[in-house]
Amino acid sequence: MSSPLVECREVSKVVDTDFGSLEVLRPTSLVVNGGEIVTVAGPSGSGKTTLLGILGLLDRPSSGEVVANGEVLSVLDDGLVDSLRGSLVGWVFQDYQLLEKLSVRANIELGRRYAAGVGGVSVEEALESVGLAGVSDRRTANLSGGEKQRVAIARALYKGAPLMVCDEPTGNLDSATSRQVLGVLREVSANKGVGVLVASHDPLFIDSADRVQFLGGGRGEI
Repeated sequence: MSSPLVECREVSKVVDTDFGSLEVLRPTSLVVNGGEIVTVAGPSGSGKTTLLGILGLLDRPSSGEVVANGEVLSVLDDGLVDSLRGSLVGWVFQDYQLLEKLSVRANIELGRRYAAGVGGVSVEEALESVGLAGVSDRRTANLSGGEKQRVAIARALYKGAPLMVCDEPTGNLDSATSRQVLGVLREVSANKGVGVLVASHDPLFIDSADRVQFLGGGRGEI
C-alpha cells in the first residue's frame, strides 16, 4: 500500500449561526492511502459531508491539521490549496454534476480543465474502465442514473487524480445499480492504485470498504 494521499489529524468544524456557534464535525482523524476504499459512515448530521469537504480540499477545518500529498495545508494560501486539489482530487457527487446538454466526451474532458499538468487515461480508456465503451458521443441527458454516475467516475479517471472523493455516490440509485458502481470503484482502487474515499449510508460500501470511519454525535451537517 502506498503512502497516505491525505490525512486529517483531530480536525473539527464549527460554524457561526444566528443562534451561536454550531459544531458540525467533532474532532476526527483519518488517513486515506492509494489503492484502498475508505468509507465514512454515520447518521445524518454526524458530519460526513463536512469531513469529505475537508479531506477533498474544498474546505478548511476550524481546528486540527490536514496533510495532503505531503503538504501541510495550514501553511498554504488558498491559491496553492486550489492547485493541490486540482492535481490530487477527483470528485464524484451524488447528483453527478454533469452538463446534460453536452456529450459524454465533453463532460469527461471538463475533468482536466482545472488540473494543469495532470493527465490520466484517454476518454475511451476511462469509459472502458467503467463499462461504458462506445458511448462517448451520446448526450448525457439520454443516460440512466447508473450510467451518469459511471461517467462521473470516468471523468475523475480521465483527470488522473490519485484520490477519488465520492459523496453518497449511490444515493439516487437502486440496489442493483449501486452494486455496479461499487464494482467499478473496486476495480479503480485495485487496478489503478487510486485511493477512494466515500461518504455513504449504503451497507454495500460499509461492508466492502478496506476501512470504515464511523461518525456520531454531531449536531449538524454542511
